[in-house]
Amino acid sequence: MLLIILPLAKKGKEVKQKVIEQVVDLAKQIEDENTQVFVITGILVSSDKFIDRDYAKSVRRYLSMTKVFQSLEEEKLEAVNIAKRNERHDTNVEIAKSLLRDGIDTVVIMRATGFSKEQIEEIRNNMLTTK
Repeated sequence: MLLIILPLAKKGKEVKQKVIEQVVDLAKQIEDENTQVFVITGILVSSDKFIDRDYAKSVRRYLSMTKVFQSLEEEKLEAVNIAKRNERHDTNVEIAKSLLRDGIDTVVIMRATGFSKEQIEEIRNNMLTTK
């Protein structure tokens, strides 16, 4: 897709600002959200030197509210949460192993890690088979 904005060659900041606003309004009518975001982002980047800062902020807010951006943000947050859960799980496994090596009672390990008795037994068995 090509987007050419020739009137930006005109003189005067106000005229350029008005053209930018018209082009952004036109771009908001693009039905495909990926293309819409791509075009509006391109407009922001190409007009960075002379676009009104407050207007640029409002366009960025608009972009942040698009479904595509929200979806990407949700995926990113989910990936971070999964990584944190995996890290916590791995930490709890190491705690359980350490407590098992020290001969601590299974019930105490269950309280310390949040693992079930079966999970602790599985960790114990894995420790025995990997020695």
